[in-house]
Amino acid sequence: MRMSVCVAALAIAVGVSVAATADPAAQIWDGQLVFADQTAQCSPAFELKNGTTEALYRPSLLVTDPKAALIIYGTGQVGQFQAHGSTASMNGSGSYDGTYYSAALGTTQAWTGTYTLAVTPSNVKANTRYVYVTGTIDNFANIAGCSLTINSAFLLRLP
Repeated sequence: MRMSVCVAALAIAVGVSVAATADPAAQIWDGQLVFADQTAQCSPAFELKNGTTEALYRPSLLVTDPKAALIIYGTGQVGQFQAHGSTASMNGSGSYDGTYYSAALGTTQAWTGTYTLAVTPSNVKANTRYVYVTGTIDNFANIAGCSLTINSAFLLRLP
């Protein structure tokens, strides 16, 4: 029963989160994100190294779009890294608001951190077919010193 309640709560949270982050007017790219490496401080809480997850990339191309974000999701969990400020693509270095939902634990966690990402092409437009994002996300899950190295590839979601 508890697991059913947790899964239902996650479904609601994910639905609200994805609905909030997937503004119908905002362009979204679907893809895969690989956790290429992680610092020792991430373990044992998160053993993500060499793991792959589904991901969404959402730049902020219009002034009416939500802030740029990377969203990762897998079985029973969703994580979002939403950029601070007015960065259109998250290309370069900046800070983010992180949110993590876990059905298995029945929890939601929020934190802040920094990122250093290379987005290719550097000037993403609404008709850009492919986007690649590589780099590091620091302070993952609010764990001091926990840094993830990521490689990801995304394909424009067609209307």
